[in-house]
Amino acid sequence: MDARRLGQCRGACILMSILPLFSSSEHSHCHLLLLVIIFLHLVSSSSKSDAKILLNLINNDALSNWDPSKPSCNGDKENWEGVLCDHGIVWGLKLENIGLRGNIDVDTLSELTNLRAISLMNNNFDESLPNLAKLGALKTIYLSNNKFSEKIPENLFDATLSLKKIHLSQNKFSGQILVSLTILLKLIELMF
Repeated sequence: MDARRLGQCRGACILMSILPLFSSSEHSHCHLLLLVIIFLHLVSSSSKSDAKILLNLINNDALSNWDPSKPSCNGDKENWEGVLCDHGIVWGLKLENIGLRGNIDVDTLSELTNLRAISLMNNNFDESLPNLAKLGALKTIYLSNNKFSEKIPENLFDATLSLKKIHLSQNKFSGQILVSLTILLKLIELMF
């Protein structure tokens, strides 16, 4: 069980165990509100911050301003290059033209639960495409102008039903355009 879920379970257990103590009090509504606030604090403090997740994602000299002593977001303002923020939450990554290579770590990316857009265009990724199924909430993915090769897996887009824009042009793919693209009912833009 990951830390976030463990924190949620602990918070729920604490809340459920002390809730009966306040049910007969004349101030039970105030006590209940206090308990809910405590519960939310326990849950939020036990999960990893977006900044910690991002620091696990990439180790690249081009991202030298990713300073662990600062949060990645400050409200709607981005403190780190290539990080897109909304109300202090990372919703997108725009890491273009910075020489990234190797594998895209979708396991780490999947921990960014509010991630909706990724642009890794004009880099040097040369492995096969990552398993995008783990990023089911994505709305846009831009991977053009890399060196991805091999055949694209048939079920690559099966769990990414929210995708609206996909850019995969200027890579070295082989094989046919995928049938799984036909299930993407929200898709409005495809560059292949």
